[in-house]
Amino acid sequence: MQIRVYGWIRSGTRWLLRLLSYYRDEARSLDARRFYEQQYWFSASSGHYHGKDVEIVNGGHTPVPPYGSERAYMVHIFRDPRDAFVSWYHFLLSVKNNMWNAEDRSWKAYLSWLVQQQHYDFRKYAEAWLERCEQRPPYMSWVRHEAMFANRSASLLRLLGEMGYRMDTNRAKFAARLSEQEPNRRSYQALQKETRRGLPGQWRYFYDAEDAQLIDHHYGDLIARLGYGREADWLKLSGRKEDDDN
Repeated sequence: MQIRVYGWIRSGTRWLLRLLSYYRDEARSLDARRFYEQQYWFSASSGHYHGKDVEIVNGGHTPVPPYGSERAYMVHIFRDPRDAFVSWYHFLLSVKNNMWNAEDRSWKAYLSWLVQQQHYDFRKYAEAWLERCEQRPPYMSWVRHEAMFANRSASLLRLLGEMGYRMDTNRAKFAARLSEQEPNRRSYQALQKETRRGLPGQWRYFYDAEDAQLIDHHYGDLIARLGYGREADWLKLSGRKEDDDN
């Protein structure tokens, strides 16, 4: 049995994969050495969930959220696209020879490129996400980055319950504490020249009116349908009225 974690670019797939890994039966024996060896940082892991052998795999990013099956349960994570766009910008700045090959590495140049590139088509992915959410097919669960950030243990317990595994509140709290502490995450981020702005709502520090109106022009309807973009400061920047979803 596999649990496969998917999401749009910079949605938190690795974060969710590690949180699920920390819950595994062996989690309490996790020592500092194994923690620092990145066993859970980038790789998939295997575990024993109450009598069931499970492999937890980072499915990564796909054009649309794939359906699950009896052999592969899909967990899809979604993040406020405005924050995901910010995070992707800083990630691209920190990685050499990436798909954004431009001389002008400014934030505004990135946004202009973002709305035109097709490799990670946000509209296609978001529309498929909304369709899947409405269908609620079997062997699939959904979680939002912001909900997981607000309460890791509650989000983890909900997902485990939907997948059919017995829920252990103490184990979920333990996994949440490991997720919050993660020494590798801090050391990895310390190597970056620019902060990756991982907190929800950090879009406020990057978008001016021109940026917000550009994003709103291309994705405003989707952002609204996804349940974001209702903040007074975003409405002011984008020029969008609160009841305007067009």
